[in-house]
Amino acid sequence: MSPVEGPVKHLIEIGKDNHPFPFFQDTKKPSPIQQKQWGLLPTSDSWMLLRKLSFTTSHASTEHVPTALENPMVVLAGDVARILMPDIINFINQLSFSGLLRIFAPDEHVFEVAFTAGEVCFVSSSKTTLSLPYILENLRLVQSAQLNKALLSSTPERIGKYLVEAGLLQSHDLWKALNEQAAEVFSSILQMHVGNFVLFNKIPDEAQPVHTLKLSTQNLLMDAIRKMDEMAHFRTRIPNSNTFPITKKAADEFLNEEELKALKLCDGHNSILDIAFKLQISEFEATSRVYRLMESGHAQLLLKASLVETNTPSEFSSKKNPPLWMESKRTLRVFNIIFKEVFDEIAAQGKSDFFLTRANAALHDEKLASSPLIHQLRFEPDGSIQPTLLLQRLDEMEAQNESQKIHALRKALSDVMFFLLFQAGEILGREKDEALCKRVRELLAMLDVL
Repeated sequence: MSPVEGPVKHLIEIGKDNHPFPFFQDTKKPSPIQQKQWGLLPTSDSWMLLRKLSFTTSHASTEHVPTALENPMVVLAGDVARILMPDIINFINQLSFSGLLRIFAPDEHVFEVAFTAGEVCFVSSSKTTLSLPYILENLRLVQSAQLNKALLSSTPERIGKYLVEAGLLQSHDLWKALNEQAAEVFSSILQMHVGNFVLFNKIPDEAQPVHTLKLSTQNLLMDAIRKMDEMAHFRTRIPNSNTFPITKKAADEFLNEEELKALKLCDGHNSILDIAFKLQISEFEATSRVYRLMESGHAQLLLKASLVETNTPSEFSSKKNPPLWMESKRTLRVFNIIFKEVFDEIAAQGKSDFFLTRANAALHDEKLASSPLIHQLRFEPDGSIQPTLLLQRLDEMEAQNESQKIHALRKALSDVMFFLLFQAGEILGREKDEALCKRVRELLAMLDVL
């Protein structure tokens, strides 16, 4: 029995040139210098896993061993069918691990998620519908002609930075597209039931990101799981996104602004994918709106395209509820400290005015986050957000309980924070950027956000 744990199917030897060849006990061929024996461990058909069984001790002191400071190496690998991807991602997050998770799908598409201290800093996929150019076009952030022309001078990986530098794309629109890409990649990964994954302790050179994000892994994970659950519920009435909704009842006062926009496009000619494209929203969001319209009796579904033509209060009621009032103020206070940290770091680079203008433009254009809590708020010159309007909106927000309101507030402010860190990363050097992120994590620990 080999000293390797468990049964060994075959033995191979790797010579000085690192080329493997079969090892047979009855061979009379002399062993090469520094020859090593390896055990082939039992795995699925997708893997060949080798473990070193022995080595020549006389050469051990001079043998070169790669370390984490040198070449990236695989530290974990497995089958998606055996270990659920949410568990792997949560494991990486809990360890505050830095490296690259690469997932191989059965259709040969590859997904990558890069982590810094357990938080997502980059995502990519070889799947066309998850590429940044596709998402930019699908959200109508860039005209098709401009995008095609830009791709002649740039690569799909660098297209976002190229478009911003060319003045064809605003930085907050790039941020929106990158967030959408991250959400879609996460959703795709979590829906995988077969495939393989490997985890590198460093990001390989060929996978170094062009756009460095700072996204909460837990937020992405929870949002992806929530969307999966909700989409399964939507599919009970909407079999797929190629179906065509049509207006069944005229709009009334019970519809919100988002539902009204969707209802105007429910004419029997627009599929749900068409509605998503025209409203610059995701397929999930378009499906959600149509489902709500169907539930309220304002729309119904066709399987084929239709052939027919077709005053601010001085006090808030939250003060009557001390836990919500106190927790919301504490949450905003911590995030304001974080915002000021970011603005102070940018001010030290002499770019505070430029940074403030860009940040306020993003808030005013309502493209920074989907939450109505932060729409058209403004950063003060010191980087803080005034609490009056924000807390009023929180007080008026419809929710089942207080914890949902606090969660919504933290989610909205987290979106703002990650956007600011993304913008700051474009200005600061690597060391200052990493030091800033470390201070931010320490402040967030006060709220148990991370």
